[in-house]
Amino acid sequence: MPDKLARHAALLSGTDLDGVSSEVTAVGADGSRRLVRKAFPQRPYDWVCESPGPGSTFLLTPRLVSLVADVVRSGLADPVEFNDWLVYAVCRAHGWRWHIDDAATVDYRQHDDNVMGANHGRTAALARLRLIGSHWHRRQALAIADVALSVVPSGGRPRLERLRGDLAEGGVGHRVALARRASQLRRRRRDRFLLAALLLAGIW
Repeated sequence: MPDKLARHAALLSGTDLDGVSSEVTAVGADGSRRLVRKAFPQRPYDWVCESPGPGSTFLLTPRLVSLVADVVRSGLADPVEFNDWLVYAVCRAHGWRWHIDDAATVDYRQHDDNVMGANHGRTAALARLRLIGSHWHRRQALAIADVALSVVPSGGRPRLERLRGDLAEGGVGHRVALARRASQLRRRRRDRFLLAALLLAGIW
């Protein structure tokens, strides 16, 4: 959108924010338009399980860019497949603040070659469920937690290590522990209930 950069630069200027992202408008091949909501209230560990929106909406401070670059150069982020999720996790795990704008600032074109897309409709839901069933999403969350341990302040390390341990183990006790923390791991209420159910069923 024409005011996207100015709007987000103003949000970063003079605040203690280090990253901004936003909601987007998914634009289909037929010209249809649909709001993709991302600006649900952030949770303590939502960054372990989800990104704050498409990377094309991001605006970052120089110090966050530098920190992410250091992480990438270290090789720790090699297993992480999505850069938007990685950037958000590095920022939040390090204790820096991020804002998710509730204005749709980007038109997000949908087509057959989208790697993930806007997750709209039955086909997209089934594709994501197959990924979840293969434990891909859990492995990515574990990779994110490993990266986060390299940047988290010492005070937050014990809690993150416990979370990382639950992610690494597939036993019933660990799944129950994660299900109890579902409210900390996803922003949208519907997604919290779904994550808890998938954990208790042994699918996630």
